[in-house]
Amino acid sequence: MLVIVVPQAYFEAKANGIETGNYVAFWWAYLTLQPWPDNAFSGSDPGYTWNHLWYLPYIMFYTLALVALRAVLKAFSVKPVGSIATSNLLYWIAGMVTVLMLCGYFIFPLFPNRTHALTDDWYTHSLFFSFFVFGYLLIRSAAVWPSLKAKRWWLLALAMVAFVGFKTMNALVEEDSHFLLSFTQMLFIYLNRVSWILVILAFGYTWLNKPFGWLRYCNQAVFSWYILHQTVIVILGGMLSAYQFGGLTESALVLIGTVVLCLAIHHFLVLPLRFLHPVLGVPHPVKPTEVLPETSRQTC
Repeated sequence: MLVIVVPQAYFEAKANGIETGNYVAFWWAYLTLQPWPDNAFSGSDPGYTWNHLWYLPYIMFYTLALVALRAVLKAFSVKPVGSIATSNLLYWIAGMVTVLMLCGYFIFPLFPNRTHALTDDWYTHSLFFSFFVFGYLLIRSAAVWPSLKAKRWWLLALAMVAFVGFKTMNALVEEDSHFLLSFTQMLFIYLNRVSWILVILAFGYTWLNKPFGWLRYCNQAVFSWYILHQTVIVILGGMLSAYQFGGLTESALVLIGTVVLCLAIHHFLVLPLRFLHPVLGVPHPVKPTEVLPETSRQTC
């Protein structure tokens, strides 16, 4: 937040017409953590921002919550949640969609704004933690993966129907629509999300569940790429916008430049400087890549 995210705030402030001085002057003022003019940049009220890094504290707290939940279940001798053995995808889909719809009906009206500010974002937490637990249960269940593989084309068809239903209901439903229309809209919203996630997992498990020579390196790099990528995108976009290349050319340059710079920064700066490894999330030592077995209990 004090180093990598700062360029994002700088370019946003410049785009909003705020007098920032040069980058060094802006950075020095940013480090004081004092409020900036209104709407200078996202997070200007407290004087700092985590921008795309909001995801990391969310994942950290979900992990801690799941660890605590497992400990409580173990203390009361509850059957381990990882022992779910059903391969019936209908149960998985219906269970997840039901949980999400309960979040939509009871939590969304109380917390309709998704702030990514951690402390006042309870609807977002209800959705994301539900998906977090759902993913944990899927990974821990050996029975469901062969079923995902076998039913992948049916899942794709379901996802396409859900998407069409989602777009159709969004066009039809208004604030004062009948309850059944609102209910159907919400059903398609969450069914669309769940089904596409299962499609990705099903086809990934079918086509990519095998060792690749480059996979260990990518697993090592993925966290630092995540931390770096948005700042790189903003810097490139902010610099290239002055040349008026046009949308297609500028987008291509930003995409290519982001890949090249993230690769270069990770490979030539982060990896050689070991003190950056914990800061950029590089695992050390790097563990061998594990592949999801076809028949035994899944590991990841």
